[in-house]
Amino acid sequence: MAQHATSPDSWIADRIGGPQQKFKEFASAVYAKADALDRKTKELIAVAASSVGRCPHCTDGHLTGAADAGATEEEIAEALAVAWVQGGGTQIAWMADDYAEVLGEDWRQELIGEADRAFWAFEREVFENGALPSVTKHLIAVAVASMLRCPHCTRSHMEAALEAGATREQVAEALAVLWVIGAGVQVVWDKEGFEEHLGAAARV
Repeated sequence: MAQHATSPDSWIADRIGGPQQKFKEFASAVYAKADALDRKTKELIAVAASSVGRCPHCTDGHLTGAADAGATEEEIAEALAVAWVQGGGTQIAWMADDYAEVLGEDWRQELIGEADRAFWAFEREVFENGALPSVTKHLIAVAVASMLRCPHCTRSHMEAALEAGATREQVAEALAVLWVIGAGVQVVWDKEGFEEHLGAAARV
């Protein structure tokens, strides 16, 4: 696994050490100090958010982190399934008003009805069944939907998480995990490419 951006010997630490150290402190404040969510839940959120952030290094690291925090393979797979369904749902929802203006209010039912019904059956299966509680799945979805820039979806899952028993602090910490992932993937997702162009030897 590649060195994490917070590691003191990561590829970026010897180039922009000040910002790198402050990012490390930021990540620590989210993962180690904030305590409304347990570490396993935070790692499951990070796995899902990293996957939609298209960062293999981040995803790999948080897969290991989730397992180390006690998540089972089924729980990790379900976190990824939440990302899977959100990846589809956000593509339809983030510009819902614009789509409706051009295609009509009921365009999904009228034009692609079978696909629409099949997708929502997929969504129900992910959120209603499995090992992870509903509240955890909605907290994961909050982070993933935010990562995918869908305000409709983010708000919907924030409200669903609260209705399922999450506290405001837990929702805020889910968003904080997303905040770290969203910042971190920018310097980690193409580590090898950055190193090649910066003339650094790979540190693995």
